Amino acid sequence: MHADLSRWTFRPERHYSRVVVQQGRVSLDADANAQASIVLHYLRNLAADLIGEFGGPSDNPGFGITMTTDSQGKTLSIGLGHYYVDGLLCEAEAVGSASIDFFQQPDVYDSLSPLPDKGAYLVWLKVWERFISAVEAPGLREIALGLNGPDTTGRTRMVWQVLQSPWPTDIPESKPQFYATLWPKFRPVLFPEPTGTLMARALLSQPSTDACTLSPSSGYRGPENQLYRVEIHRDGIAATTAPATGDPPTFMWSRENGSVTLPITGISGNVVSVTTLGRDPKLSVDVGNYVEIVDDAYASQGNPGPISRYTEPLHLVTAVDPVQLTVTLDKAPTTVGKDPSLHPYLRRWDQDQVLVTKAGLTIDSKDQAIDIAVTTDGTWIDLEDGVQVQFSADGSYRAGDYWLIPARVITGNVEWPTDANDQPFPLPPEGVRYHVAPLAIVPDLSVQPDAQPIDLTLSFQAATGINLPPAVAPEEPSPAPTPRSSRAARKTS
Repeated sequence: MHADLSRWTFRPERHYSRVVVQQGRVSLDADANAQASIVLHYLRNLAADLIGEFGGPSDNPGFGITMTTDSQGKTLSIGLGHYYVDGLLCEAEAVGSASIDFFQQPDVYDSLSPLPDKGAYLVWLKVWERFISAVEAPGLREIALGLNGPDTTGRTRMVWQVLQSPWPTDIPESKPQFYATLWPKFRPVLFPEPTGTLMARALLSQPSTDACTLSPSSGYRGPENQLYRVEIHRDGIAATTAPATGDPPTFMWSRENGSVTLPITGISGNVVSVTTLGRDPKLSVDVGNYVEIVDDAYASQGNPGPISRYTEPLHLVTAVDPVQLTVTLDKAPTTVGKDPSLHPYLRRWDQDQVLVTKAGLTIDSKDQAIDIAVTTDGTWIDLEDGVQVQFSADGSYRAGDYWLIPARVITGNVEWPTDANDQPFPLPPEGVRYHVAPLAIVPDLSVQPDAQPIDLTLSFQAATGINLPPAVAPEEPSPAPTPRSSRAARKTS
């Protein structure tokens, strides 16, 4: 969630049930966001406890998969309706149609691979929550506050994608057999979770020769409170030695939670036209910054999955024209950002250094701007102003996964959980949290050309549809209500 936040305080293990607002106090974004998260946590867990891991209402089933034939050949159709995955509501909707074509899904912008004509495959649902800012949804910005006025709020959107992957084992004889024996084994293979962790701290105090003063190199030394974001840029497996194959994972960081974004109006070579250069010099883009080009298609890739996630390289800003509102990059963008209908924008990142891994690999070249390699030799990596991070010695890292690190001037420290010895805990990523559900298995069409998908969806009966008594018409019409004063009516209601 690349929002301009002070911090993110919701922690489900604390079991808070509500936020209580006190009179005469300052209102904070963290409190309002925590209240929304508490309610969502309750509702989603309630839905998951009642429905199970996934399922749809029997009177409005959604996401049923059928095989159809059109002018392009065989295709899959996605049934309209609702389906819940881990308590998250997925809604398949289409105007003037009874289903959604597999290749015309609303949240799949890239071309899906053709359906296999040989071999069985699993059709499955992937769900996650995506933050939407006023850059991506201009209607969120109140125009009465100015054309480039403050973006007071953002939204989160439930993104779902129906995907297919080869099914390597036998066709299940029944749904109970599939869920009891096959799905628990196949799910970790289909959707592996990242295992890498991160620790954060402020630079440890250095001994001072003067008992009355602190070392100027100790603690968080930034002039302002910040919410640092450390985000994985490129997938990979980190190890104490360089992996035998593949590049090491890399990360990027931002002191503003990656919230500094500039809407793009056009790209000509390496010159990018934008609507604004930012609200003020602190929240803008300047020469020497590194930026990432993002649009709806790039942000909706998700990861992992059969849709290959491509990583757009970071670009160095070499010139800024405040009159023409243009940003010149070190090289022309490749694919992302050129379609205005996909709401493209520049996102600023704040690293400006090259680090060398233990194996001697340097993430810097003429073809790729600076990333920071995930080092695994136990050293602390300096971000800025005393903020340090350390990745786990071994683990897998997934592009888009992130950690948030609030830094506070008044304490000269960062907010990060520690043990009894004041040592930081290694934490898994805060997100992105993906949820998956199987929908159907399509048999080998080369053997069974007319076979229909084997349905794997689960359903539940609505509580209001169970043993309802028949409606009985009243024998006599109800008497007209007696007029009351508004005060009496309020007391009665």
